[in-house]
Amino acid sequence: MKEHCFIPTPSELLAIRDGRMRAFRSILKPQPQCVPHEYEGGTGYRLKVEGTNQTPKPKYKVGDILWVKETWLPLMFNKHTDKQSYLYKADNPDRFVHRLDEDDKWRASIQMPRDAARCFLVITGVRVACLRDMTIADAQAEGIIDLTYSPGNAPVRDYPWEAVASAVCAKYGHDFDSWFFVYEFELLDSES
Repeated sequence: MKEHCFIPTPSELLAIRDGRMRAFRSILKPQPQCVPHEYEGGTGYRLKVEGTNQTPKPKYKVGDILWVKETWLPLMFNKHTDKQSYLYKADNPDRFVHRLDEDDKWRASIQMPRDAARCFLVITGVRVACLRDMTIADAQAEGIIDLTYSPGNAPVRDYPWEAVASAVCAKYGHDFDSWFFVYEFELLDSES
């Protein structure tokens, strides 16, 4: 098990914290060739990087812990508890702005130290998938769509695929033949 940092977009951060996002994708670079492959128990795909014998390797493995970086601000240091206090932009940022000094500015998520992290994820599954094979359930798990608020109060079974395809392309910016690692995760307590 390894620890890694993870920087989601602000909307992904809210979806993770609300429990609406349980997976994310990372594009395979370079894009592999997809070769049909038969194996015991079924048929699948063997992915190879063109011109080599390499198989793409995922950045994260099952059991790895991701600590989430977000926009933050250090506040005071408590001498009695030896702990630093932090403010997080995702927690209604305008509520505290009037209390901050001019020198206090939000710090970019990339600058966040691990000690300031409050959100931790454990990887529970890793798979390779082509974007064109994404299902409605995948899109919901990745926080792309929220099926509890389907357009026009239509039942989930009537959710228009075009809306999902549009949201998927907007999020990933790739064509539907792109291959990704799909990482499934669970949210851990901040004390982990």
